Parts: sequence; structure tokens; C-alpha cells
Amino acid sequence: MEAQGDYVRFVTENQSLMVHGRFKDFIAQLPENRFARIHKSFVVSLVKVVYLEGNSVKLGDVKLPVSLSFKEAFITKLNA
Repeated sequence: MEAQGDYVRFVTENQSLMVHGRFKDFIAQLPENRFARIHKSFVVSLVKVVYLEGNSVKLGDVKLPVSLSFKEAFITKLNA
């Protein structure tokens, strides 16, 4: 999931969908044990994480930034 202004982009293996709404409202609906916020603009599915390297995470062919403010909680969720 990616915040893009007043829209949220949902990305799956097969498609991408833009939906009007607040990022935090969509985050609140996600199962906390299956998703993690990694950046002010990104939430990822924990089962899709290939690896974490430095301040970025690899999900399939995509590399996303992990901000320092979310990194510790993200690592904790990955190791749970």
C-alpha cells in the first residue's frame, strides 16, 4: 500500500488500484500481525518480504525504503 496524497495505491502481484481515501483509515483495517508500516508512505505484507538490507526492503522485484522511525517495529514484526 502506498500513500499518494488523497489516494492510496494498492499493489498486488497482478494489479495496481488507486482508491480515494486516507492512508491511516486503510491501515487501521489491516490485520496488524500480517502487515507493517515501513515508511510514512508505505505499508507492506510481511509474507511478501524477501529480505531487509540496510534501509530498504525487497518485495519480489520491488525495493522500497524503510525509514528509521519505523525500522525497529518492522524488524520486530518480521522476527515474530
